[in-house]
Amino acid sequence: MRYKSFSNRVLTGILLVFLVFAYVLVDTEAIQPMTDAYSFTSSLSPSVSLSPESSSQTLSLVGHGWGPGVGMGQWGALGYALAGEPYTWILSHYYGGTSLSTLADYASTTVKVVISQNDGNAVEVTSSSPFSVAGISFSAGEVARITLMGNGSTASGSSDEWLIAKSASCSGSGGWQPVGSQSGYPDPVVEPTSLSLQASSTQVLSLCLPNGSAMLLRGELQAIAPNGIPETLNIVSLEAYLDGVVPKESPAYWGQLGSQGPDGQPWGFQELEAQAVAARSYVLADIQDSASGTICDTSACQVYGGMSAENPISNLAVSATAGQILKTSNGSIALAYYSSSTGGYTAGGPFPAVVDSGDSICTPDICNPFHTWHESLSYTQIQDAFPQIGEFESLVVTERNGLGSLGGRVEMMELLGSAGTIHITGSYFASKLGLYSNWFAVVDSPSGGIGGYWILSSNGSVFGFGDAPYYGSAFNVMNTGAMGAAQAVDMATTSTNGYWIAASDGTVFGFHNDLFGAGSTINSTEAPPTGFTPSTAAISSSLNGDGYLLVDQEGMVFTFGNAPQFGGMEDVNPSFNGQVTSIAVSSYT
Repeated sequence: MRYKSFSNRVLTGILLVFLVFAYVLVDTEAIQPMTDAYSFTSSLSPSVSLSPESSSQTLSLVGHGWGPGVGMGQWGALGYALAGEPYTWILSHYYGGTSLSTLADYASTTVKVVISQNDGNAVEVTSSSPFSVAGISFSAGEVARITLMGNGSTASGSSDEWLIAKSASCSGSGGWQPVGSQSGYPDPVVEPTSLSLQASSTQVLSLCLPNGSAMLLRGELQAIAPNGIPETLNIVSLEAYLDGVVPKESPAYWGQLGSQGPDGQPWGFQELEAQAVAARSYVLADIQDSASGTICDTSACQVYGGMSAENPISNLAVSATAGQILKTSNGSIALAYYSSSTGGYTAGGPFPAVVDSGDSICTPDICNPFHTWHESLSYTQIQDAFPQIGEFESLVVTERNGLGSLGGRVEMMELLGSAGTIHITGSYFASKLGLYSNWFAVVDSPSGGIGGYWILSSNGSVFGFGDAPYYGSAFNVMNTGAMGAAQAVDMATTSTNGYWIAASDGTVFGFHNDLFGAGSTINSTEAPPTGFTPSTAAISSSLNGDGYLLVDQEGMVFTFGNAPQFGGMEDVNPSFNGQVTSIAVSSYT
């Protein structure tokens, strides 16, 4: 949905000066998110600087989500729905502090939608049934053309005058024949044969678009010219408007996913119902906040495709939630922002930030491609987007919101170049470079802007987090039976950003440019005593990562590479009968 003063999914036209990020809502034909600007603050300490090496010409990024992450995430809502959560729970989860209510006059409420594809053009409209323009009757199949008189210089607040003509086709082949008064008509309205929500495609209006296609639209059309520029308004009932929005924001086929749920529909249908309520709330709140009382039809607001976009499944979700809206604690209709994917954590703002477990949805039928994404940016791209920095030198993330992995969304950052340094929001950077969201980190350097870590499990598996790359694990070797009951006990990092894995039997496995080959307590320069049975407790890198130390459970220390040897427990406490659990290298070594 869209973002206005507290902007997000929908561009309201008010760009907050110091943080502009065009967030996109989901246009289901590309499954994309909506646009807007949003600002957040954080008290987190600055993160580590990234200084690219001169030999590297690209930055590799990892990120989460698509859009600003405020309010509902459409992929997350689907994930929760397929997990068996009803739409009412989904709405309460994302829109904390609101309550579900029903609009008393929803059946008579209308919406004025600006059909942006026809901006600046004459209104050319037809129908398979008779229709009228400013009271002038047209036969089925005839095309009416409404053109603005003069330069549209009518004083602000008054109606512009338009001329009306007709032809046998949208192309005007055979010419346009003037009809009606040549002194013009004020902001003429086009009326179809039927305004019923059940009107068929032969009874509604068809707007001829500049690209040669046509758009079926329920309701009426009106020609207006704010500031002298022609616009086409679709005046349509609230519920018919939603029929044209929901399938453009959430794919209608989502409603067919999952096992049977409430009301005999698959569980995925709950996401469409949640979308219908959010979209209904959003448009009503947005119109109330709009000076013109209109809403656009793009991802800057809510994507609207008219009757041409309708689908029986999404239409059912709209009718099943007819009139339902979200209200805030003060009784006003909630401006229910939403975006394609939150990445696993909503961003907070007008609604409390919450963990979005549903966002990681991945089943044999469907998988969220935006939960985690990867992107590469060339230095040239960065320099072209921000020419004031000169030649790109480094990127420094200075502030994150602290919500979720990677430290959360980038709130503030610096771009350093040969000509100077600029301080910008992560949202602005993401917008300029076409990133899915402002939740990202750089991963092609040891710091990556935030750092990372590895986790080792006893079966030898390795898991990388943050910018920590995965180079392999000891799982296959340790689970073939060749090592008996040995388990992985510890790991240490190399100076080449790789790692060593130590097993309980003294075996060590090296990954990513091991500097001197795998070692073990058996081939250490410190020979174990007669009758020694390996029982490795821990491993630690030397100070510069060019070697490592192993310590066994009895406290014997074995060194490899350039790791220093200062003795073990047997040197300081020969009678030691405890069990050593770890070893750490002092910065003085």
